[in-house]
Amino acid sequence: MNPLRESVTLLCVLFAGFFGWVLTFARSGPWNVTGMRHWVEAIRNADTEGGATWALVHSFPWLPTVTLWPFTVFAETRSPLAPAAVSCFFAAAVVASAWFRLRRSLGAEETAGVLFLLLVNPLFMDIALTGDFRAPMLLLWYVMCASARGAQESGDARSFLSIAGLAGMMWFCDPKLMLMMIPFVPLTWLVLPLRVIQASPAGGYLVMFFPSLVAFGAVLWVALVMPGRGSAVTDWSVLPVSAGGLLYCLLACGIVAAPFFHPAKNRLYLTLFALPLAAGCLNLAFSPDPQPLFFAGLLLSPLLLWAESSSLRRNRLALVASAFALWMIPVAQNTNRFEVDRELGEWLRAHGTSSVMADDRTLGAALAFSRSAHNLVLPGTTAYEIQTSLRTPDTDFVVTPGPAPRDPADRVLVRYQGAYSRGFPGYRLVFDNGNWRVWGRVKETHQVAAAY
Repeated sequence: MNPLRESVTLLCVLFAGFFGWVLTFARSGPWNVTGMRHWVEAIRNADTEGGATWALVHSFPWLPTVTLWPFTVFAETRSPLAPAAVSCFFAAAVVASAWFRLRRSLGAEETAGVLFLLLVNPLFMDIALTGDFRAPMLLLWYVMCASARGAQESGDARSFLSIAGLAGMMWFCDPKLMLMMIPFVPLTWLVLPLRVIQASPAGGYLVMFFPSLVAFGAVLWVALVMPGRGSAVTDWSVLPVSAGGLLYCLLACGIVAAPFFHPAKNRLYLTLFALPLAAGCLNLAFSPDPQPLFFAGLLLSPLLLWAESSSLRRNRLALVASAFALWMIPVAQNTNRFEVDRELGEWLRAHGTSSVMADDRTLGAALAFSRSAHNLVLPGTTAYEIQTSLRTPDTDFVVTPGPAPRDPADRVLVRYQGAYSRGFPGYRLVFDNGNWRVWGRVKETHQVAAAY
């Protein structure tokens, strides 16, 4: 069979297998917090007054928005499982791409052995099944590693430009990937083809980083201009806040310097391993919510690339060692069953023709389970501004979160303080699950002694 046809067949089979696993074991949870947040953002943006174009421009990061937007077009596909479907597809694409490359250099039997070891790796399966959008970034990093190898071996201009373009795309995938650009600046010297360095190193750097400069301008616009989006871009400290942070910075510097002292034969592979390792150290040093597993998963891409140039025994030894080493890494505990939010979401879905005022920032997963924001009066819309200008809102329902501390604070409760316990004049309690209360407007108003 043609290698391309084999890869497409493998893509379809693996996607069906991955998503079948999700449907079987994860339909009722656990749900991934990161994936759920992106899905809520996708629904929120798809149902805004400005339409899809406004949503694309005013959302960050853009990769989750673009990949999840097709699921928001039809009501039947608006499921909280949409992020998991995206991750399953891109994880299957990683395996299919590796099969296509390895098949030509190692043969079918050796390639099957290498990819089997990848599939039994718990970190890869966590990337494939949890729906937190690490799988698209793993594919992007794998293609970037393959392009770097092509640029080194043949000096191919297409590979050289692919690296530049993919480096620019990193800015639009996840804020954490921006940390990879810091070690990428010095390590670019080891990725550039030798003839480019000899001819015009400054020109090589300019071509390599021009897409990144454009992307940096776009991200800077997000951080400074778009209201409420800056925290998604600048969610880390300016300086190390402890001795441990300084130690991680020094460790990152050592990792970046290591490839420069390595023999030229395998320097490229060490460089590709050093980039996510150094970025992971910077994440531990600067981020208030470090996620080292995010960068640990990216190590699988250069590992697959290294397997192409190794003997069969060395392939299997390296991948077996990595599989057992990564077994020792605890799987990220970023899942939650969202049972309380699910109850509210199903209630909102059952009342989809009524107007409901709520704050989407604290509504969270409940918005994902409701599958639509068409009937919601949310902050940032004209209808919300009109409602909050009134002493008492006149929507059909108002959602108020419970007394548990929330960050950020619910904007409905900020405007109508004490509404969770006292309600609104002319409204009665229609839903209460301990974490959420919904107040419904009654025809015969009974004034509640409350002043706002």
